[in-house]
Amino acid sequence: MGSSLKEGRPWTIGIVLTLPAFFFPLYNPDLFWHLSAGRWMLEQRALPRADFLSFTMAGQPWHDFEWLAQLIYQIIYSQSGMTGLWLFKIALLLACAAVLIRIPGVGALPPFFRAAALALWSAGVLPYSDIRPELFSLLFFSILFCFLERQRLRRIRTSGQEAVGLFLLFALWSNLHCGFILGLALAGAYRAGWVLAAAAAASLCNPYGAGPYLAAWQHWVAGAELSRNIKEWHPLSFENPVYWPLWFTLGLCAALTAHFLACWKTCKEFPWSPLLSMMILAGGTLAHKRLAPYFNVLAVAAVSLMIVPWLKRPLMKKAAWAWLAAYACFTIWLLPRVPWTSSFSYHSVCRQAAEFLERERNTLGGLRFYNQWEWGGYLGWRLSPWYKVAQDGRYIFHGELEQAARAGAESGLWREYMEEKRFDGALLPNMSLKFPSRRLYPDGTSKDIARPWYLYNMPRERWALIYWDAQALFFIKRGAVAADWLARHEYRYFLPKDEAALGDALKRGEIPQDKLAAEKSRHEREILAIP
Repeated sequence: MGSSLKEGRPWTIGIVLTLPAFFFPLYNPDLFWHLSAGRWMLEQRALPRADFLSFTMAGQPWHDFEWLAQLIYQIIYSQSGMTGLWLFKIALLLACAAVLIRIPGVGALPPFFRAAALALWSAGVLPYSDIRPELFSLLFFSILFCFLERQRLRRIRTSGQEAVGLFLLFALWSNLHCGFILGLALAGAYRAGWVLAAAAAASLCNPYGAGPYLAAWQHWVAGAELSRNIKEWHPLSFENPVYWPLWFTLGLCAALTAHFLACWKTCKEFPWSPLLSMMILAGGTLAHKRLAPYFNVLAVAAVSLMIVPWLKRPLMKKAAWAWLAAYACFTIWLLPRVPWTSSFSYHSVCRQAAEFLERERNTLGGLRFYNQWEWGGYLGWRLSPWYKVAQDGRYIFHGELEQAARAGAESGLWREYMEEKRFDGALLPNMSLKFPSRRLYPDGTSKDIARPWYLYNMPRERWALIYWDAQALFFIKRGAVAADWLARHEYRYFLPKDEAALGDALKRGEIPQDKLAAEKSRHEREILAIP
């Protein structure tokens, strides 16, 4: 009885520590263009082959290599909303965890160390606890790795039944997400030639043929631009706390691998395939953190393999307890910083601004508005079919990202960009960035006042601010809408993050108090009217 309790305690601790990885709210803004694609497929009874969500790329070829994942998402959402998608995300992660503890290196550990390994895996998967097609790839990658490890250890040939299973796995995988290419690379690292050939053939069993490979190639070619402009494609850094445990895993793997390589000649059978695969993905993760969840699976398995000779040492158990305690402290620190108010955290989308656009669709319909890429998915989904976006998170807009980023670096370039693209308006983030300005008074004196960036990028003589909230600013070009409508909606005095200039103007009696009060009242009504 006492022994049973002893073994059960670490499992309980391990399971409790994995819970945050499963239960984080959804937050990925790309979810919405996935839902738009799924909705379109159900309505049209067809697969998308050209863009239908934007005005900038309308009709351009689009290899929708995640079509099956999108269809699944839309069906779940139509039946049970965001809560259903959140529960489905939990189910996918639970499946990944179930496969992990069946990987030979992990599954052979004593219960205490298996619990620590499970906690190590959950720490690494924290940044990817979201509903995204990559979760299908993470699950199938884990299944493939488990299979290849068993084949390596048993030294047996692949049976006909297993070959059929692998073929079906890759055929399904290539319709869910192009992460199957990592699966092909893993099979190559294991020198599983027959498996690699069968998997490559199966990966073509999708409606787009070689389309997923072409899309993956475009991602590869645009890698440098993506790493500059999209946070998910940045090199691994300490900027985001949810990635901190991955740094621990990387350091642990580096230390154990260095020791293991130093004495590899004494090993009866050196596990080259899993260790080399892990080291390659470790380098890839440092350069591009989107590879982190795949590295994480290999890292946990590699650590499990490397610590086997030391398991009976008392120091090892103390080290595992230290890891569990450190991760528990990190979790306690992290949890209050996570928004737990709903199944989806809307901080990454301009939800309030979208409601304003919907209310004013009779006036704004048919106009061309710029939006930053992470807002495009939600805008296109929420305002369909009348609203078309400038860009969203799909790979077909990668070229637009770089051009917009270069223009945004300088106010003059930005004004030229807006004119070149013939935008009628722009939805921009309400940032706190300010620039120094000097105001000259009639008596010859002057005063330095820091004023918000948008006054320089979107000069008032050309653009009118017609809506703003804590997250977004909405400008429209003068002349794009009727003058009387613009007069009712423009903010001329009550401007966001311009308190210093407002206070100075009020002090000098330069602002009509009645018009300022009217703008404040209108702003309050607009915000309150939005859920």
